[in-house]
Amino acid sequence: EKEILVMVPGFGAVGAFFFKCVPDLTKRFRVICIDWHGTGGSERPDYRCRTGAESEAFFVDALEKWRIAMRINKMALVGHSIGAILATSYATRFPDRVTRVVLASPPTPRDFSSSLRRHSRMQYFVNRVWDMGFTPMSMLRLLGPMGPAATRRSVHRRFTRGGREAPADTEVMAAMLWHSYGLKRSGEMMLSGVLGPGAEPRVPLQERMLAGPEVPYAFLYGGGPDWMDQGRGQAIVD
Repeated sequence: EKEILVMVPGFGAVGAFFFKCVPDLTKRFRVICIDWHGTGGSERPDYRCRTGAESEAFFVDALEKWRIAMRINKMALVGHSIGAILATSYATRFPDRVTRVVLASPPTPRDFSSSLRRHSRMQYFVNRVWDMGFTPMSMLRLLGPMGPAATRRSVHRRFTRGGREAPADTEVMAAMLWHSYGLKRSGEMMLSGVLGPGAEPRVPLQERMLAGPEVPYAFLYGGGPDWMDQGRGQAIVD
């Protein structure tokens, strides 16, 4: 029987975004792509978390309940971006339920603090907006009937960056995202809940990986420019 591989997305994404990876992965794994609690096609519970630890628990507890309901004994986890932080959080709390964890472009951002310090007013503004929980989805909902068109433009810009041709399924992706973004605010709060200003994890990544239970981890970064600092990932491995 194939090993179960659960793929969890990052901020603003849904499990279906992994669809181009699935055909190759299914040659070795039974692949399941999920939406985080309060995002995508999942329910929209009230989000009342006040700390980074509470925010992580909001998502990790739901993932564990899902695992139990699916009767999965053990699984490999692939987490992208914020999903990598939450996959790490799950692995440190439930190490007996994971076989390995792959962190794809985890939030190990380049240090922007020196730039912000040179502009103290900008730093104050950024910190305030971040901690207020304002998200890109908040803006799209404020646009009302113009929200779907704004989502399409955003997705198109994202996938044509660097002069690339837009994928044929861009319109499908945009429609999928709008049907997620336009709903009640809930799981999108992972942005300011799990990450602090500057995209630094509120609960440090390195300390828990090194001091926590022994779980096989692997770091994976994009083949092109990646604004996450690969050197910081390498430092954890070393």
